[in-house]
Amino acid sequence: MAGASPLPGYLCAVNLASGASVPSTDLVLTDAGDHKTFTVPLASIARYLDQNTAVVVQTTLDGSTWSTAGPYTLRYLTAQVVLTTALSGGTSYGCRLHTFNYIPYALIIEATDITFQPTRVMNDGTTLQGASGTGYTTVIPGLMSGSYACKTWQYATGATVFTTHWTSSDLVIVSFVAPDGVHAFEASCYLSDTNIQGSVSTLAAEDLTFKVTGIVAIV
Repeated sequence: MAGASPLPGYLCAVNLASGASVPSTDLVLTDAGDHKTFTVPLASIARYLDQNTAVVVQTTLDGSTWSTAGPYTLRYLTAQVVLTTALSGGTSYGCRLHTFNYIPYALIIEATDITFQPTRVMNDGTTLQGASGTGYTTVIPGLMSGSYACKTWQYATGATVFTTHWTSSDLVIVSFVAPDGVHAFEASCYLSDTNIQGSVSTLAAEDLTFKVTGIVAIV
């Protein structure tokens, strides 16, 4: 295809967030340029907010004086604030998380063969069409879902780490980071399947499948 720019798959990565949340303060978010949408950088350790802890959002019009933000929408996944009204009438605009808790994350151990599969249920809405009908089915988009899958090399403690999430029904956050290192697909998930394998001809490995619950954030 003319103009195509293939991306090497080995530059992909999978991050997993889990465990106790960590309190933090005064995290300045990145302005999308509209002085309305502010997001934590992709590489920030604090990009996944604890939904069970109150978050205080502040804004500034001069870069130094901060006050409690007006109406806004907060996305806990990827720590994004969208103000109802764009900041204006100032000289230097900004938005920060004054007090909050974040869930730490780390790169999954030696992940390979990463797959992210989003799906949407298509409800059949076809009705009797009569003699003048088109003869085609009609569908109405329904609920969305998705899953992440990957393989990991099996280290001595690897099975314990992942099967613990499975047996405890832990809610984790999985992030599939694209090869450009800037964009990602991420969502809250449960570990739905894990398959530990041993072979004389290859390294011991473990297949992991995570089922999405809630929204999928595309950044």
